[in-house]
Amino acid sequence: MIEYEKVKKIVFLLCFGILVATLSLFVGVSFAEAQLVAPTSPSPSDGATAEQPVILKWSSVEFPGEIAGGYVVEVSGGNLGSNRKSWVQENSFDFRDYFTLAYGLIVNAKHEWRVRACFGFTIPADEEQQCGPWSNKGIYWKFTPTLGKPT
Repeated sequence: MIEYEKVKKIVFLLCFGILVATLSLFVGVSFAEAQLVAPTSPSPSDGATAEQPVILKWSSVEFPGEIAGGYVVEVSGGNLGSNRKSWVQENSFDFRDYFTLAYGLIVNAKHEWRVRACFGFTIPADEEQQCGPWSNKGIYWKFTPTLGKPT
C-alpha cells in the first residue's frame, strides 16, 4: 500500500510539472512570437506648434490575442527636465492627467517626445523584452507649445 501511495504522488508531481512547463512555454512563446510595431502618425507632428492643452496622439498598435498592453510615453523639455516616462492604456497622452503645473510645458519652448507599445499593465521592468520599437526609429518628435484660447 505504501508503494502505491508513493507512485501516486510521483505521477501527480510529474503531471503537475508537465502542466506548469507547458503553460510557461506557451506564455513564453506568445511574447516571443508577438511582434509589436512602432507607433506612427504623431500629433502634434514633428516640428509643429501645439496649442495648450497639449494632447499627444499616435496610431494604435494591435496587441495579439488576449495579451494586455499599453504605451510608454517619454517626454522631455520645458519644466520636465530630462526624459520622463509615463504609462497609458490608450493611444493618447494628456499632460493635464500626468503632470502638475510645476512640471508642465513651457510656452514657446522646444519639447520632444516618443512612444512605444509594451505588453503588460505598467512600465515593464525589462522594456527591451516586453516592448516594441520606439516610434520614429527612436528619434524624438519635436513640438512647441503655444498658448491656448481662453475658455
